[in-house]
Amino acid sequence: MSEGWEDWPLLGPGWKRRIAVRKSGQSCGHSDTYYQSPTGQRFRSKPELAKFLGESVDLSCFNFKHGTLIPVENRKKSKKKKKSTSPSRLTPTSPVQPKKRLSFPLETPDKHKQNGTETKSMVKCCTGCKSWFSGVEFGRSKQTNWYCANCRVSRRTFNKEQMHLKSTGCGKCSACSLTENCRYCSVCLLRSHNPEFRSSWKCVKRRCLKAIHKPGDCGVCQGCTATEDCEACLVCLKRQQNPKLEINNKCVKRTCHKEKVGHRKNRKCDTCEACQRELDCGDCDFCQDKPKFGGRNLKRQKCRWRQCLRFAAEKNIPVNLKSSNHPVILERLQREKLAPNDEKMETLNLHCPVKTEEFIAETDDVEAADESTPVITQIFSFATLHEKNGLDQVLQEFLTELNEIPLPAHWEVLSNVGPTLQLVQRSKASTMAETVVHIQPGLHYHIVVREYTVPSFHELFQTHPSRLTTVDEVVELICDLEAYRPCAGLPREGPRSPNCQVLVYEEWCQQCSINPWPSGFVR
Repeated sequence: MSEGWEDWPLLGPGWKRRIAVRKSGQSCGHSDTYYQSPTGQRFRSKPELAKFLGESVDLSCFNFKHGTLIPVENRKKSKKKKKSTSPSRLTPTSPVQPKKRLSFPLETPDKHKQNGTETKSMVKCCTGCKSWFSGVEFGRSKQTNWYCANCRVSRRTFNKEQMHLKSTGCGKCSACSLTENCRYCSVCLLRSHNPEFRSSWKCVKRRCLKAIHKPGDCGVCQGCTATEDCEACLVCLKRQQNPKLEINNKCVKRTCHKEKVGHRKNRKCDTCEACQRELDCGDCDFCQDKPKFGGRNLKRQKCRWRQCLRFAAEKNIPVNLKSSNHPVILERLQREKLAPNDEKMETLNLHCPVKTEEFIAETDDVEAADESTPVITQIFSFATLHEKNGLDQVLQEFLTELNEIPLPAHWEVLSNVGPTLQLVQRSKASTMAETVVHIQPGLHYHIVVREYTVPSFHELFQTHPSRLTTVDEVVELICDLEAYRPCAGLPREGPRSPNCQVLVYEEWCQQCSINPWPSGFVR
């Protein structure tokens, strides 16, 4: 639409005309005529052009299609042709037609068929001017707002004006007078990252102030329900100083108090290293499951190295656990909070000071105490977090480092079952549910999957070091574990192979797929 415009001084200086030929559809070959005003507004019909020009220009002799003035003589001839079709020259059967027209509504005065649907002539109240009007004939429609003819015309004019303001602007306000982008709004930031990003989108600071944008208010909070201004904020003071000035901003008291936060805004912080990463690693279990890496798209999760490090940050975490943002800890805290406490236990003063000499003596003799005193497992107290229940100094430091980083989804560190440090997969939906990684003193480790120990000749131990010396090695081991699944073995009638690999990519390992078995059982 930007090419093919011709100057058309017949309507005045600056006016242009264009003819567009339809190239597809049933009306292929027909042409449409457009006119463009000096301000850039376009018209495709004579009524729209007449409404825009008003009474200043007489368009009664103007031919919209050809863009020429019709001579007065031709106009008279056209009137004579219309007179030739008067009822006086019609055939004698012409008076029968009005009888048919009158008899048709008499059969069904309230209902008639229109496009195969049943309609009624109703009387409605106009939503705009609140006046009653009749003659509305619609089918089974879900429309709830009705407007009279005058309000419909005004609404169309208003919508066209708003479209013009949003696209080109008024050219008078302070926003339209700006010539450079602000470089820090959302549109400018997106355009800086991608120069080809929707060049039609304007900078937020350069959008016309007269254009009315739909507010995203909730309609429920105290600000949305307020009906009177405070008359003390900056907006109210500006209105009092300049009553004739149009200010689109609301009073501070009447603004919506609900934060404009997206549904999944809390999924990422946009500041950590993981959120700023743009490409998938292609090596973790979630990437291997994606179709672009040849996966079957079963897990449908983001790359593990792109998951936000502050995702599970909450306010209700105890002070001694604020260094750990793992979602499993939050779930456990919520579960313990909601668990019923039927047994009445004596309240203990957990905040009593403990002498450092006594604490050191207990940690030195803990190995001797373990031999004579039975260990009560599955007891965890946040007040006694400094005691690691039999862990040596190296494992204690390792546990502290693990609590400072977020582990992969639904993996939890159990520090209360010593003398080994255990990492457990708590989610039943995971393929590695009930998997435990035991980190022994000396940082050696072994893996147990549903009470079956992974053999030492498994390929997983060949790709990872024999000792987990850093926290990153633990995270890589867990990520590689999520790519496997437990071997299905044989049905209940048959035994599991003694050389079963326990962890496989498919459903069966090679040893469990031997057919027939030496015992005679055939799968």
